This record gives sequence, structure tokens and C-alpha cells, in this order.
Amino acid sequence: MKTFQEFNESIESLNEALDDEFKQAMDKFLGLVIKSYEEFGFRNGDQKNEFVEKFKKELTYKDSKLYVKVSSNGSAYAFVVKEDGAKFKKGDILKPASWNAPAKNFARGNIFADGLKVNWAGF
Repeated sequence: MKTFQEFNESIESLNEALDDEFKQAMDKFLGLVIKSYEEFGFRNGDQKNEFVEKFKKELTYKDSKLYVKVSSNGSAYAFVVKEDGAKFKKGDILKPASWNAPAKNFARGNIFADGLKVNWAGF
């Protein structure tokens, strides 16, 4: 498990490797995931706030050669394509097939799309 400092360093190296447009779209995508979680059927109160804060802290992303992996609570949540390829476009969101690999059958959306809808529970 990464320490908070190691996590911040990995985010900084990821941010250096990606262009500004991609970083802004990733921030928007993660914001939509968090918003979806906040709107989930929790009862209002301290417990909801506690769960939401825990979810925010556990929602992370990590750079790899072809994808940015988004994970939460020890599970892969999504993979985002970094560059255009033969089958997928830059920003395509892929469902995880496993912890380290995406399902490559079809994209579930694109982080650059207007009106992107996400569900915190996955795709």
C-alpha cells in the first residue's frame, strides 16, 4: 500500500506525462464518479459524510503505458485510453477485465464526451 507521499508523487508524475486537456477531462470524470456516489441512497447525516470522504480518499488513478487505471477501495474501477489506437480513441473508458487489464470488447464512454454519465458502482 502506498503512503500518502508516494501517492502524491505518483499523481505528480502522471500529471507531468499527460497533457492539460486529458488531465482536465480526468478530473471531470472523477468528479462525476464522486457525485454519483454522493447521490447514492445514503441517509443524510454524519455516516453519509464519512462514507463519501472515505470513497474520495480511496479513488485513485495510476499511469501505465497505454491506460490510466482508476481504482477504488482496492478494486479496479476503469481504464482510460491515453492515445488513439486501432480500436479505441483517446479518452475511451474501458471496464476492467481484471486488476491489471481492461475489457477490450467496447468502450463504455469517453472522458471528452459532453453529457458523460457515470455510475460509481461501475460500468
